[in-house]
Amino acid sequence: MYVGSKKIRAYDRSIMAGHHTLTLQYNSYITLYRTMINSLYDIHSTKDFQQLIFNFPIPREAVSNVQNFFMYFLMNWNYLIK
Repeated sequence: MYVGSKKIRAYDRSIMAGHHTLTLQYNSYITLYRTMINSLYDIHSTKDFQQLIFNFPIPREAVSNVQNFFMYFLMNWNYLIK
């Protein structure tokens, strides 16, 4: 029996909106992005997209490739928000 596979494209929002952003487990400087992102689905509330700008320090304890990833990711995130 042959079981084929199919390539899919998936997007993981947990980087900015995972549960850890509520607990501040990895970075105590971040804003409650999960709450803000979830509020985007509420059509009855006004949005201040500037609140979604990520302007917090990346922990120096993180290894360099993780720091580099987040610097690139956040630069692009903020570009989209602006």
